[in-house]
Amino acid sequence: MTDLRPATTADTAILALHHYRALLSSGLSETNATRAMTTFLPWARTELEAGRLIAVIAGELLEAAGSAVLHCTDRPAMLERAELLFIYSTDPSLEPALISALIAEARLRGMTSLLAKPAQLAALGFKGTALLEYKL
Repeated sequence: MTDLRPATTADTAILALHHYRALLSSGLSETNATRAMTTFLPWARTELEAGRLIAVIAGELLEAAGSAVLHCTDRPAMLERAELLFIYSTDPSLEPALISALIAEARLRGMTSLLAKPAQLAALGFKGTALLEYKL
């Protein structure tokens, strides 16, 4: 099992690369995924510095096997609700551990709910509301 850890601003390039790969996996073209990654990189750094982005990474440096990222969406009551941006892993069996670590990190920061697509979290036993909001 790969060690999981919270992401820091030094990990922004890894998160951007994983975001790019997740977009390609979802069917986005290379051109559009590259544009999105170019926008995501500085935005993610700023959001990590501000504490509005919560991310976990599996592994170190470019050998990182996966990551999962939440963005805090509530304003001004920051950290009450977050949206799952993406989960990326080179090994699908790592995804539940990434999600569990991400949720644990979110709970440590006082978050109470998570917005996500049903397919992303329903299989892990989270109860969704009509708003696709998962109570932590």
